[in-house]
Amino acid sequence: RNSVVINSQGPGVVVLHCSYVNTLLGCSGTASLVITVGDRLQIDMPDELCQGSFNYEFYNDAGIIHPITWQLDGPNGFQSQGNGAIVSENLTESGTYILSVIDGENCFQPRIFKVLESPSAPTSIVGVTSTVCAGLQQLFSCDALPGFIPHWSVTNGVIVGSPSGHQVTVDFSTDPSVSEYQLSVWYEGPTCNSLPYTVTLYRYTPSIYFNIDSLVACGSSYSNFSINETDMDFYEWTIIPSSAGSVSSGQNTNAVTILWNQNSGATINPQVKLRVRKCNVEVSDTMTISVLGTPNVILNPNTDYTVCANEPFQTTFGFSVGTQYDHYTIDFGDGSIPVDYTFALNSTNN
Repeated sequence: RNSVVINSQGPGVVVLHCSYVNTLLGCSGTASLVITVGDRLQIDMPDELCQGSFNYEFYNDAGIIHPITWQLDGPNGFQSQGNGAIVSENLTESGTYILSVIDGENCFQPRIFKVLESPSAPTSIVGVTSTVCAGLQQLFSCDALPGFIPHWSVTNGVIVGSPSGHQVTVDFSTDPSVSEYQLSVWYEGPTCNSLPYTVTLYRYTPSIYFNIDSLVACGSSYSNFSINETDMDFYEWTIIPSSAGSVSSGQNTNAVTILWNQNSGATINPQVKLRVRKCNVEVSDTMTISVLGTPNVILNPNTDYTVCANEPFQTTFGFSVGTQYDHYTIDFGDGSIPVDYTFALNSTNN
């Protein structure tokens, strides 16, 4: 026969010898051919990939990773070459690509595959605020994208129910050491997923900043206290010690009026304490107030004194407690109208 089929059992060098006889001319001869049998290579990769980076290995029939020289051709004149057992690329353009082995020593059927365009990431999450309540379930949602399903994840919290879909319910951790959360959403399709859109949320902690008329009050007078936050779950105002006064109105609201009790002694410094709670977090704070005691007036001279009509009489007076008084009133005891004076520690009157 003048043809032959060779079935090699593996890669290597095969020498083909041929002997021939020409019966008509009565002559004969021999010929030989050196054949290099290349390794039959494979690569496990899907027919469709998503935009981005990928790494795949070449291997032979024995499963041994095999280094070669490869070439990748793609749309718009794209071409890339490499040496080694791994083909690695970052493909950002969608389209059809062809992967070939070009070293001439190995057998590989060019692999044709497609790179699909990945969907754009979500751009916002509905329901997001700068702070969240720990331990209270909150609802979030994102825009729908035809052909893709939103998927969700949360750090320092749990998703209540399914983690996929247009809406998701999240329960944020109440662990006292946790103050920050991350919520992510991305689109998943039959082949390609989008990049995630992530927001950072912070645990809500109530704060107390007192608004007050004055830090000084008199006994038997009222003082107004308030904070700006009107949406707390709980307000509790107390006075320390309780004998110093009482909450006249506004308990369990953000604004109260306090009536200070009359104090006949020295100035006292009670505290107004506010305890509030919101989002399962409770905080408290205090403010110190000076409540002036009721003073005794000290006259000089402080004994009976005789003076004639129309004759000047001079006296000085002071107070046994404090100096923060607005004015004083003198009643001469003769049926005349008492006289108010702006504050001074001495006075002369007829």
